[in-house]
Amino acid sequence: MSASRDLLPPRTVRRAHSHLREIVALGLLAIVVTAYLGLLFQQYQRLRALLRLQEQTAISAHAALDSARQTSRWAGREIATTRDATATTRGKTAQRVRERDALRSGLHSTRERVDDARARLGLAETAVFIIGVHQHEVAECLDGMQGATEAIGSGDDAEAAAALRAAAPACSTALTAAAGTRFPFDFPDPSVMRVGRTYYAYSTNSGVGDIQVIRSTDLLSWEIVGNGLAALPSWAEANRTWAPSALSSAGTFVVYYTAQDRESSRQCITRAVGGSPKGPFTDDSASPMVCQIDQGGSIDPSAVIAEDGTPWLTWKSEGFGAEPASIWSQRLSPDGLSLVGSPVQLIRADQTWEHGVVEGPYMVLDSGAWYLFYSGGDWKTRGYGVGYATCDGPAGPCTKPRSTPMLASDGRLAGPGGQELFRDTAGRVWMAFHAYTEPDVGYPSSRTLHLLRVRFVGGSPRFDAGT
Repeated sequence: MSASRDLLPPRTVRRAHSHLREIVALGLLAIVVTAYLGLLFQQYQRLRALLRLQEQTAISAHAALDSARQTSRWAGREIATTRDATATTRGKTAQRVRERDALRSGLHSTRERVDDARARLGLAETAVFIIGVHQHEVAECLDGMQGATEAIGSGDDAEAAAALRAAAPACSTALTAAAGTRFPFDFPDPSVMRVGRTYYAYSTNSGVGDIQVIRSTDLLSWEIVGNGLAALPSWAEANRTWAPSALSSAGTFVVYYTAQDRESSRQCITRAVGGSPKGPFTDDSASPMVCQIDQGGSIDPSAVIAEDGTPWLTWKSEGFGAEPASIWSQRLSPDGLSLVGSPVQLIRADQTWEHGVVEGPYMVLDSGAWYLFYSGGDWKTRGYGVGYATCDGPAGPCTKPRSTPMLASDGRLAGPGGQELFRDTAGRVWMAFHAYTEPDVGYPSSRTLHLLRVRFVGGSPRFDAGT
């Protein structure tokens, strides 16, 4: 063998060695490939197992999702049912609450009506008792009233005034005792002026005429003087006059009052002049003195004299659109017959009890302090009352110190207002005002004359009881 091997050429031997190495390399490669394929197969098996597990998980999740959807639909139906039941319950509860509130309101209203009826019954019983004591005066008063009514019906104003004048003492005795009034007949929006030791009172048109005039020397007994206005100016409508206010100036007497302007149909302010406090007063005006057409008209004038002797006029604008009812003031000429400068707004309706109304203004000076009294509310109701403001002067500014009226309905007194103030012979301040007498409240019931003593304590007005 060695001899034959030695006989092979070297080149053949090298080629044989090369083939042998290739065979060995291929064997090793086959081993590596086989091992790698084995690893891949193992990974494939694991992946298939994992896939089967995920498929099972997905199937379980899908089943759980279907179950959850069914549960959600069931819960939705339950929620809808519960919501409907809740809404029904709420509706029933709200209905029960409304029924309860209605019952409470009805009970409260019934109690108020019962209390009101009891109060009216008490007042009526008191009035009947007092009138019974004065049967003679009542009969004489009623006879006079009947005669005056018949005279008015026939157009005889002079006879009507005479009948009322004759019946006044008897009526005063009976009605003053029963109702606390100072004058028994309709006398709204009173204004009182003292001339010497005699008091003259003026009021809105009623049975005696366009401007009713009465007088007294003791503020207790009043006699009828008559109609203070000689005639209406040509621009004014008949039977549309009210709220007069008198001023004494340089030996003459001026009465400011409200009349209806025929052209605009608005209420306006004018003046009439006389040589006596009882009249007759003559109005020679060709047009109104104050007439704020853009403010709804002007009413309720009153005049006052400042410390320096300058006269001032105050009045109410009715209010129009967004503009509320307001109180104004403006300086007058020395003779009181014309206005000087521009008007100034003092207050406006801005408190709950006023119900959008401020009217019947009157200013008074006491111990260096100015006070503005006014009426507020609906004049036809028990809600009418008197308020006040404090002012720096007749041109303001003014401030309301309280949010309630200082004078309101009480007992037999109902709907007080239309006030003006004056001083008696001793210098004491009085307030004249009108009021209904319970239970006769509202038009066409009479608003009769009342008087109260006023004191100013610590910058606030106070009424003396029993006056």
